[in-house]
Amino acid sequence: MSGTTNQELLRAQTTTALIGTPGAGLKGPDQFLAHLRLARESVESLDRLFRAGSIYVTTAQSGSIRRISLGTGNIRAAAEGTDPAFTANATHSGVAFATNRHRIDLEITAQSETYAANAAGGGEDWSTATMNEASEAWGLDILRLGMVGDVLSADPSLNIDDGWLVQIQAGGNRFDGSTINGGNFTWGHLAGARQLLPERHKSRMKSMEWWLSGTKFEEFLEEVADRATSGGDKIISEGADGVTKFYGRPVNILDALGTTVLLAEPKNLILVANKNTWNLKAESNGVYAVREVTHLFGTLEMDAVIADVTGIVEIHTLN
Repeated sequence: MSGTTNQELLRAQTTTALIGTPGAGLKGPDQFLAHLRLARESVESLDRLFRAGSIYVTTAQSGSIRRISLGTGNIRAAAEGTDPAFTANATHSGVAFATNRHRIDLEITAQSETYAANAAGGGEDWSTATMNEASEAWGLDILRLGMVGDVLSADPSLNIDDGWLVQIQAGGNRFDGSTINGGNFTWGHLAGARQLLPERHKSRMKSMEWWLSGTKFEEFLEEVADRATSGGDKIISEGADGVTKFYGRPVNILDALGTTVLLAEPKNLILVANKNTWNLKAESNGVYAVREVTHLFGTLEMDAVIADVTGIVEIHTLN
């Protein structure tokens, strides 16, 4: 991904807008992306965001991702020899971001390090393996914070900043799940969410994906299995591994969503990261040497923003 500009990554964020960056410039240093790539290997939802180009790397702590929109209805009949009676105007706006700093801290005792090295038979470098594991764990937490972060949460790993879900609840499309099947998750909820999308986003349905917890996914499989259809028999007799789409759209599992189900384009969910603050190091000198521990720590400034909240549907109040 090196050599790709932010504007190229975020060129088609919504159906009516062009999202770019205020000024030219290449993506940040590979150190940031390298650690997230480690995480994306084990976090499928994070991988979807990567492939959608929704990771915005910047050197600023706050700013705006530029939006340019022309809308529709701009063409007119051509008449030779006359001045045009209509001129279209571009609308300029921006998606604001303000990064918040967070860190991860781990301590490993010398005894644990020796045990890990012996268990691996000396075939794997302990420091490298542990750093890789820390990156993967951090990747999970980054996505969790980005999705369900809430400054009012009692969870210290979530109250760092508001995530996408809080923003959706403040200005997105919300479908009351309690109005169908007594609030028990079923295919009717999926149809209701699709129908709630504004018309201009329905034309982009092929780019939409579902986001829900593993528990809600299993509940849906039970609903399908209970139907008197060949599809239900297949789930019971052959397993559910092949059920990876709802209404033809991919399914992302993120347990932090709890009872909430989302319909959204991955590229509409943007993670903004300050490349100058990304750091992941191991320290074993000084006080750590005296305590016989290795201290792993990392820092990052990040914000979760939405390009167009009207292009997302939340199914809420499910059992």
